[in-house]
Amino acid sequence: MMNKFLTKLLLTIIGAILFMAFIWYRFIRERLPKDIPLKLSFLGFCILVSICGIFLYIVVSLIRQSKSVDPLIKQIVDSIYIPLKTFDHYIKKLSYTNNTYKYGINFLAYILGPLIIDSTLFYYLFMIIPRLILLTTLYIDIFWFHKLYYIYKILLIGSVIFLGKYIIYSFKYAKEHFIEEFKHYVSITIAYEYAIQIIGPLPEEDDDYLPTLVVPLPPFIDFQTETFLMQNSYLDYMPYMRNPISPYYKEHNIIVTRKFTYEEVKERVSNILKISLILAHYDSTNNCDDSIKTLKILIYLDYLLCWSYILIVSLPSLYYASFWELWIIFNIQDIEEPFSGDLLIYWGSI
Repeated sequence: MMNKFLTKLLLTIIGAILFMAFIWYRFIRERLPKDIPLKLSFLGFCILVSICGIFLYIVVSLIRQSKSVDPLIKQIVDSIYIPLKTFDHYIKKLSYTNNTYKYGINFLAYILGPLIIDSTLFYYLFMIIPRLILLTTLYIDIFWFHKLYYIYKILLIGSVIFLGKYIIYSFKYAKEHFIEEFKHYVSITIAYEYAIQIIGPLPEEDDDYLPTLVVPLPPFIDFQTETFLMQNSYLDYMPYMRNPISPYYKEHNIIVTRKFTYEEVKERVSNILKISLILAHYDSTNNCDDSIKTLKILIYLDYLLCWSYILIVSLPSLYYASFWELWIIFNIQDIEEPFSGDLLIYWGSI
């Protein structure tokens, strides 16, 4: 128990440090103009190659319509995000922020829902237009002024992309959190013909005609969301609240904090469905909209061209001295002369 607490505490602290470092390095830190071609060090060369490799991977993945991520890359990315997610969850679960967070998520779902469900306006505002502004400025810097200058002046626009991604992440977390928080208290009564599509056919001895069945909340949310995407309307349903003294709670070691009214239950289920539908439409826009996909390919391809150009024209500045310094690091050792204590320099390759 103590080890789990210490691990969570350590991850929270690391997450807070990473978050503050990202904000400072990405949006606050002052940057001096850099002339192109750049004067590359070996480290700078490695960074440019890495940037080009990342954009090349993104472009190839988009062209190949690959929705599955390489398991190794996914594992690396997930490992990086674990401290940040732990820090985020800690903030949201604080007693004095939890209610505000829940209200804020439902408010955002109400405000942003039409921009995501009924149009692609949210995606353009938060994901496409900021990238186009940054890309256009980068083009002007590289091919007109031959220096990285104005791009540093408008880097704050990147915070719009960061905000958009964080909103979608918060919706995903809220959906999981609200379902997990409420699933033990509520089930859903729905027509038999739809219920068996959710929970599967009943055993033959129980397969008598029933007008309705009770199904668990989590699969109902997914089924109802898919139904709306196909039919543009929800199926009729009725939330079923378990009795606060039900033996179910004792069997599952669940403490009932209070009894919810039917109106509260109905509103909470409706909020979860709203968030689930927003996420489904966002995923559809992100993965299936041809115009969005074409724009993303062009944007990332242009980024690849820009950084590849910087890499190519800057290669001559990667002086032999850079490799000479590396050779010195790996081949020169300081050796203490055993009698006098003086340091002797040993050239490992001589």
